[in-house]
Amino acid sequence: MEEITLRLEKCEKWTEYKNMMNKTGEIVCPECKRKHYVNVDQTLNISVNQEKIKRKKIEMALDNISRDNLLLKIDEHFDN
Repeated sequence: MEEITLRLEKCEKWTEYKNMMNKTGEIVCPECKRKHYVNVDQTLNISVNQEKIKRKKIEMALDNISRDNLLLKIDEHFDN
């Protein structure tokens, strides 16, 4: 999850999700050299960011299902 990039709500630059994790309210922009603030909640609610976050959650869920299914197949194979 940490590696996805998100569009910042004011300056429209891109930053990694890990720069926004576990933060709320206004924070100093993690990408700009000049000091300005971005709102974490508004940034996370931008459509493109919502899509990226949901896509990553789906990918992670599918990876878990695939891994669980593989382990089940292995167990079934060696139980016989």
